Amino acid sequence: MGIDSHLVAPAADLADVVRAFYWHDLRGASTLSLAQRATRVPPGPYNGLVWLLEGRAQLVECGGAAVDRELPAVFVAGAHRHDYRSLAITPYCSFGLAFQPGVLALLSGLDLGAWRDRIEDARLALPADWQALLDSVAQAPDHAARIARCEAFLRPRWQAVAPRQPGWVHLLRHAWRRSSLPAALTLQLWSQRHLQRRSGDAVGLRPGEVERYLRAERAMLAVRDGHAPAAEAAAEHGFADQAHFSREVKAAFAHSPVALQRRLDSADGDEDWLLRL
Repeated sequence: MGIDSHLVAPAADLADVVRAFYWHDLRGASTLSLAQRATRVPPGPYNGLVWLLEGRAQLVECGGAAVDRELPAVFVAGAHRHDYRSLAITPYCSFGLAFQPGVLALLSGLDLGAWRDRIEDARLALPADWQALLDSVAQAPDHAARIARCEAFLRPRWQAVAPRQPGWVHLLRHAWRRSSLPAALTLQLWSQRHLQRRSGDAVGLRPGEVERYLRAERAMLAVRDGHAPAAEAAAEHGFADQAHFSREVKAAFAHSPVALQRRLDSADGDEDWLLRL
């Protein structure tokens, strides 16, 4: 059976809310190497909500420092300027979703800027009305049901919040590109300073940092999926030149574009399984 890992896009009406759902199941592997037990989540502007449905895992790096603590059964990850890494203690099955930048803060009413480079127990961190979701997903019979339960929970909340956040929605739909900022400020009746403060409170990153991570991700995906060579991806996604692109990809994903492509083309399981999805 082997290791089972999948990435699933959300329903179209929740694309502004959820970047993706995923699962990673190690239970079918007869044996696991140290590399297969490892997970690396690269820096980025997404909040993650992750369930360890079965099995156990240890957090070994977070916020640029070595740590040694067991992950809770369901946890929330803030936006990260540094990798975070975990290691399976026992073969586990995890299910998670990545929220679009700042959306979890809008939906929960929490100041998530303070969570940057942190991982928290979701049962302690999230408001009382989110506890039913945590239980429902943990008890669902399969991943399709988990996705459906997440979407049913998030949809009415987003429908209530989005009309009050037209500027934020504009930023999400334009990938936080610098060219989209003037329209977002006009729609939200914000000043540039207010946007900087709101981005810090909701995401924990400056708007320019969010744009930088999203741009590096889009360019990396274009190279990974064979849509463009590195030089073409650099030009298409607004990098000054290929050297600039290489520096940004290495800063975000720990490898140059060529080395990353070679690594992701390998069939060997390793800590970068998430980038293969």
